[in-house]
Amino acid sequence: MLNATHLPIDPYGNLIPVGCHKSRGTQVLTLADDTVVYASSAFSGKTKVMASTTLAAAGSDTITITSKIEGWESEEISVKVAEAAGAAIAISVSGKEITITPKLAGNTSKELAAAIALCPEANELVSVAYTLDTATVVDNKPAVFLDGWDRGNVGIYVLIQADSDIFYGTFTEAETATKTASIPLAAGQMMWEYVMPGHKISAKSTTAGAKVYLTPAKQM
Repeated sequence: MLNATHLPIDPYGNLIPVGCHKSRGTQVLTLADDTVVYASSAFSGKTKVMASTTLAAAGSDTITITSKIEGWESEEISVKVAEAAGAAIAISVSGKEITITPKLAGNTSKELAAAIALCPEANELVSVAYTLDTATVVDNKPAVFLDGWDRGNVGIYVLIQADSDIFYGTFTEAETATKTASIPLAAGQMMWEYVMPGHKISAKSTTAGAKVYLTPAKQM
């Protein structure tokens, strides 16, 4: 068959790049003013960051669950806090799903950390940190997946799409005080850019209110 391929092709027979997107990492730039050049935040950094999530705690204190494993699998770990029950805190693990069931009298962040450490399956996956050891764990919270894995000092591909014609820029255009953007991109067109650690993407449009969608590839 002419142009037979395992990859998708456009109407002209050109191969379309395929990436493993990290959809929840998408940044949306709203170009509210057509005279202003806007910039994203960085998509990756120069130091390693482990995936994590923050649990609800009574008051303004935080309880942070951090992965002990590296790579994309760390973002498959989920943590759920069930409705309080029983006389003691319970930790159960199914695959990478961790369920915390606080005791009826309530559990502190310190007690939670100790319970995780005593559960071999959970302790193999995550660690617990907190701002106040007496902060109370809020129960009955749905499962959330850990997020934020960054291998550190490795660039990342970013998919760029916009709902209007734009210009976009990379380093150094996105980094200077007076930002610029020089690469044209038509509305609806897709463009992949390799963005170095700590670097950003800038964008401008003659259409006020244009939106630019910046989706990084998943880090391995």
